[in-house]
This record gives sequence, structure tokens and C-alpha cells, in this order.
Amino acid sequence: MKFLKDNWYKITLLTLAVVFLLIYFEQSNSVNKLLKDQNKHLETIAQTQENEPYVYIGNGYVYRWESKNSLASWFRYDRPYYEPQKKRIP
Repeated sequence: MKFLKDNWYKITLLTLAVVFLLIYFEQSNSVNKLLKDQNKHLETIAQTQENEPYVYIGNGYVYRWESKNSLASWFRYDRPYYEPQKKRIP
């Protein structure tokens, strides 16, 4: 009991440090997973043909561009002409 009475603040700080480390590692793992998913998505874009339509499914919607070039232009210029057709998934 004397040990806890004399060192309670050290135990508390150590517990907090462990909890923050666990949170940090969990966040870094989720960021790495997100980056891997984005890289897979970009690889899929690179594999499509120039003239065929490109379709992306995400956030409960289906996005469709007329071609890979219009998708790239939409990212690059952000003009309404290049916006995808957007339909809600039922």
C-alpha cells in the first residue's frame, strides 16, 4: 500500500502514456490503410483505356466520367464541364 501511496502519480502518467501510444499507433495504421486504398484506386484509373467510361463507387453513390481524360481534367481543373454523372445507390 505504501508503494501505491508514494508512486500513484508515476503509475497514472505511465498509464496515460501507454493509452496515447495505442491511440497514436491505431491512427497511423488507419492512415496507412487509407493511403494503400488510394494507391489501389489510382492504379485502377491507370489501367483503364483512354476512351472508355470510368466508374467509381463510393460514399453511397456511383460516379461516372465519359473517359479517363475527363476524370483527370476534373481533378486538375475542377470545372463543371468535367463533373461526373452522380447517382445514389439504392
